[in-house]
Amino acid sequence: MSLKPVTSPRHAARRSRTDEKIAAAVFDISRSLGIGAVTIEAVAERAGVAKTTIYRRYKNSLEMLSGVLHQLPDTSPEEPELTQQGLIDLLEGIRQTFQERMGLAMISSLLTGEEEFVGRWREKVVAPHTDALERYFLRGVESGVL
Repeated sequence: MSLKPVTSPRHAARRSRTDEKIAAAVFDISRSLGIGAVTIEAVAERAGVAKTTIYRRYKNSLEMLSGVLHQLPDTSPEEPELTQQGLIDLLEGIRQTFQERMGLAMISSLLTGEEEFVGRWREKVVAPHTDALERYFLRGVESGVL
């Protein structure tokens, strides 16, 4: 019979806050400098945690990038009306998300990177917007508006 370590609620809360700091640092660095700039050292410095704390959770920066992906905020756009203003609103929302919330450095990293983890990030960050744009045009064609 193996005994599992008992984790107190206080320890769990502290671990969760640390995980949030790490994820926020990964997101900040990738937003401002691109995914290639995300290293254990840079994240530790930005998050204000020890490198050993990060290494207890992740073997390397690639595993860290994959591990924090589920913590990225959802940026899926809402479905606009099939009008000229609806299209303008959709495109402006995509521009705003890519430029201001995600950062152009991150978006360019996601569009040009070929690593497996970049593909997963691209699916989480870019695909909801390209899918929304495609759905908009398909709806427009099906309804005869476009």
